[in-house]
Amino acid sequence: MEEGIQGKYITADRLGLVLAALGNLKYFGATECSFLFLFLFLSLPSPASRALTMFLPVYVDMDSALTLPNLISLLFRGSPTLPSLLTHNTTEWHNLPKFRPLLALDLCGVNSRAFHKAVSDLVATFLSPHSAENREGGEQEVRFEGMRRLGLHFCKMPSGDLEAFLGGFSGLTHLDLGYTRLTGLGLKVIVEWPLVSLSLSRTKVEGWELTE
Repeated sequence: MEEGIQGKYITADRLGLVLAALGNLKYFGATECSFLFLFLFLSLPSPASRALTMFLPVYVDMDSALTLPNLISLLFRGSPTLPSLLTHNTTEWHNLPKFRPLLALDLCGVNSRAFHKAVSDLVATFLSPHSAENREGGEQEVRFEGMRRLGLHFCKMPSGDLEAFLGGFSGLTHLDLGYTRLTGLGLKVIVEWPLVSLSLSRTKVEGWELTE
């Protein structure tokens, strides 16, 4: 934990150390800008700690630290049952079911190659139709039901990955898809959700007829 906080740069390994130590994490934010603060809001047992906000200075873009292992650490925390792929021959993820589920994730403007590859790998492994081949008999589809707010403004991941990624968040109430490569298929994914806030600013939704 100390190494993850005091290191000069937010690398994937250091971010992983921080995430592994924060079992009560409820909100996580990362943006495209350098010299920002990463806001990690903690909810700990004592009244004083409950109000604690930890500020981690980011001296380089956060994007490259959002690798597949760190996305797994963020998205699967609080899951009552982990996919078998995360439990076979490893203890790396054994604490995730004990963690508090993440409620809000801000990935606005995150566009590094490392992040796009991480999302693509996450989709291929857990969220795409073909990922069913990775599930053992009786395993349910992966869903991040605890998530309520997701910010993807100016995330330029391919539309196919975006649509499959969104498919894992059917419990969202707030969603920002401004400046994304959303298509009509992606919009159909979210129309049945309990959304109370949706931003599509400067998003040209291709292949969508409003009369459908």
